[in-house]
Parts: sequence; structure tokens; C-alpha cells
Amino acid sequence: MKAGVRLVTALSAIALAAVSAHAQATGAINGKVVDQDGRPIDGVQIALSPGATRAISASDGAFFFLNLARGTYAVSARRIGYRATSATVEVRDSTTATLKLSLVAIPRELDSVRI
Repeated sequence: MKAGVRLVTALSAIALAAVSAHAQATGAINGKVVDQDGRPIDGVQIALSPGATRAISASDGAFFFLNLARGTYAVSARRIGYRATSATVEVRDSTTATLKLSLVAIPRELDSVRI
């Protein structure tokens, strides 16, 4: 009888640990923002949807989002002087999705000045 109780207790503990590990499994997004010539852009505002998670790209254009639930996310990027862009990425449990976003510079036009 005691052996049966121990077996049930052990199996319950294993099942609980497996459920806890599955519930804690998260993914991540690791990305980089570059211009049309492939040069990194810093200071780009990166938004993750669904949710209200935000990031700013570093001097090497890198950004990341950690501890994301499994699912499909829209990642949008914007910075003054560039056209905004977005992409969709799939996040899976215990993996890191990689994303490269390319922003195109907006041509600058100066107004004429009359003297």
C-alpha cells in the first residue's frame, strides 16, 4: 500500500513539474534595423503587437523582446526621416525568432526662401 502511495505521489510530482515547465516556456525575438544600404540605424522605435511592448534599437541597430508567449506578432519600426515598416513573426516555445527590418530614408526637400 505504501509503495502504491509513493508511486502515485511521484507520478503526480512529475506531472506537475511537466505542466509547470510547459507553462513557463517562452520565446524571444532578436532583430536588427538597417537602412536601404544595409547600415544599422539606432534610435528606431520598435513596437510589438499584440501588447504594448516597446523597444529602441541600439547603435548597431539591434533590438530584442524576451519572455514572449507562443504566437504570431506584428513588429513595427519607425524613426523620423524614414518610412515606417512592419513585419510578422512567429514565436515558438523556447526559441528565438530572428528578424531584420529595413527602413528607407525619406528624401529631404527644402522650401525655397524669398528675400
